[in-house]
Amino acid sequence: MNVDISRTLVKNNVGGCGQYMFRASAFDRDEYMVHCSRDGSTWTAYIVWPSINKVQGPLQPSLR
Repeated sequence: MNVDISRTLVKNNVGGCGQYMFRASAFDRDEYMVHCSRDGSTWTAYIVWPSINKVQGPLQPSLR
């Protein structure tokens, strides 16, 4: 869990993130690929920038 990511998701009205996993970008310190799920089996991806409170998505999940 990351408090800054959680706050950014809430501020952008992103639902269905009862649980999430995230990975930091190798190129941008404040960019994260976030995979959200309500039930642990269906996932949705977002790109999240906590420092500017911005979310892009939903995107196709890239989990394997």
